[in-house]
Amino acid sequence: MVVPLKFNTLSKADQAELLQLEGIYLNSRYEADLVIDRYRLNNFYVDIICNRTTGEALAIQSFYPKQQQQPPIYQMHLPRLSIRQGA
Repeated sequence: MVVPLKFNTLSKADQAELLQLEGIYLNSRYEADLVIDRYRLNNFYVDIICNRTTGEALAIQSFYPKQQQQPPIYQMHLPRLSIRQGA
C-alpha cells in the first residue's frame, strides 16, 4: 500500500498514473488564480494545485487527514441529481 512518504518519492508521471488508476476524485476548490483538486488514495489525500488559466500543475501535496473522514459534504462539489420518470 502506498503511503504519503512513498507517494512523494514517485515521479510526477507515476503520481498521476497512480491517482488515475486508484485515486478517488473528491472535489475542486478555487483560490485566487489556483484550482485545487482533491483526491483520496488509500487512507490519505492528495491535492493537485494548478494554475487556473493555463491548467499547469504547480504542486502536488499528499497528507493524512486530521481525522479519518472525507471532507464535509458542504465542501464538496457534487453533480445535481435528476429524478427519472417511471423508475
